[in-house]
Amino acid sequence: MYLWSLILIFSVMSFNFNFTVSGVNRAFLGLFKAVPLNNVISFTENGGPTAPYFDEKTLEEASREYVADSLRPYGVDFDLDFAYKAHAPLKENGKLHNYVAITMKAELGIYGEFKKSLHFSIEESQYE
Repeated sequence: MYLWSLILIFSVMSFNFNFTVSGVNRAFLGLFKAVPLNNVISFTENGGPTAPYFDEKTLEEASREYVADSLRPYGVDFDLDFAYKAHAPLKENGKLHNYVAITMKAELGIYGEFKKSLHFSIEESQYE
């Protein structure tokens, strides 16, 4: 009887762990879908073309909002860090960036910490 109780407790804890970790991972990998792509600017304020770059403010707001909505059912606290760089042709303009690394950290309680990074780069296509 005692052994069956331990097996049941272990099974419930394993299910809870898998449910939480897979939900956090799914929320993080969901950033691939459209959040960075929707925050690329390729026109100047006058409407003329420019080298594409990430709009930092809206990218960060949209990413945080998406992850917060995705993690709400799991009750997990998270933090997103953004690191920007400029590669050619934006290298000479220090304010515009065409590379971003998004790092997500989430506390999973007794299960430890979730930490992963995604890297997005805007590159010139050979098909343009």
